[in-house]
Amino acid sequence: MSSYTLVSGHVSSLLPSQVDTLSIDTKQRDLPLPSVNEPLELHPGHASYACYYNAPEQPSLLLRVIEKRYILQLSSVSGQFPPRLFKLPSPIVSQPFIIPDQWTEAHVIMLTSSGSIYRLVLPVTKSPFEDAFWSEHVVKSAPTSSLGLLHVLDPGLAFIALPDGAILKLQARRSNHNRFGGT
Repeated sequence: MSSYTLVSGHVSSLLPSQVDTLSIDTKQRDLPLPSVNEPLELHPGHASYACYYNAPEQPSLLLRVIEKRYILQLSSVSGQFPPRLFKLPSPIVSQPFIIPDQWTEAHVIMLTSSGSIYRLVLPVTKSPFEDAFWSEHVVKSAPTSSLGLLHVLDPGLAFIALPDGAILKLQARRSNHNRFGGT
């Protein structure tokens, strides 16, 4: 019988102590501030959601949602790029989706509790975290409290489940600059 050693460690302990944080703005006004008295669901640094992204011809990424769902952490699994934190103005409601687009970009699409859908675009042929940019789309056709699960089929098509069983379809079209408008 072969002997093996199983070693486990917290993912955050593998990251540098100083990680760049980018605060993402919102079009919305008067959003409630995060409560400092709100109890933590998880130990600080533990992820409430995580996924591994491994698309052909693109670097492998680890996506984690941390800190009461206010922060999206992206890390290069190979260590090719330093990790980056993206701080959102309101918590992420359901799991974010990370999907490839035309081999040159990865899109992270996420829904927040304030009713905003954010698209974070990572140009993966360069340093993806340095050249990242985002857009926000505020969902106005449904009450914020009724927005549920998000499902993304491709970079231009997303669905949101509503409590009454309805599905809200969001479709973004490419602009002349080959960028998506809206979502």
